[in-house]
Amino acid sequence: VTTEPGHYSLPRFSPDGRTIAFEAGSGGGLTADRWNRDSGSYVVPASGGRPRLVERGTSNPQFGASNDRLFMTLRADDKLQLVSTDLSGEARRTHASGDLTSDFQVAPDGQSVAFRQNYEAFLMPLLPGSQDVTAATDKGALPAVRL
Repeated sequence: VTTEPGHYSLPRFSPDGRTIAFEAGSGGGLTADRWNRDSGSYVVPASGGRPRLVERGTSNPQFGASNDRLFMTLRADDKLQLVSTDLSGEARRTHASGDLTSDFQVAPDGQSVAFRQNYEAFLMPLLPGSQDVTAATDKGALPAVRL
């Protein structure tokens, strides 16, 4: 999709197949620090074109049921947070966060979110608004089902 060298991972198609979201990271450790770019979440037309930064410092970009909203994760306040923005990086919402959470995966229908905590997987409803719901197995605001 792009001819620019870099460290790219986690490509995902939008529901309509017209957009690809991906994560760009910086080098270091096991990867060369050459070809670094702003790390964060990007989108690019599936037909080709120039990648566009959605939000710096985020990772694991993914779509839910709509083509115009991108879910991403970030670390803030010692918690992993699930946030979303429109494809321009505007209208940011925080949907869930967890102290011990290590991953969030939004369902293709956008109705629920799976999260990983202490090497176990759980599922809870994903609220459409911007209320930050604690992803917890026993003290969360929403019921979480162990998978």
